[in-house]
Amino acid sequence: ALKLLHSVKCFRGDETPVFQRDCAICMEEFKSGELIQPLGACVHEFHSPCIN
Repeated sequence: ALKLLHSVKCFRGDETPVFQRDCAICMEEFKSGELIQPLGACVHEFHSPCIN
């Protein structure tokens, strides 16, 4: 089972930069307001629905 650390809300512009622009699973660009999740020591970020 995957252990999730936390969810973060994606922001665009000057508010809070996102580490990467696309979900590592579906390859779609993150949109402002979406929940994204990093996994453990992995530096990739994912849409919450893509890994839940």
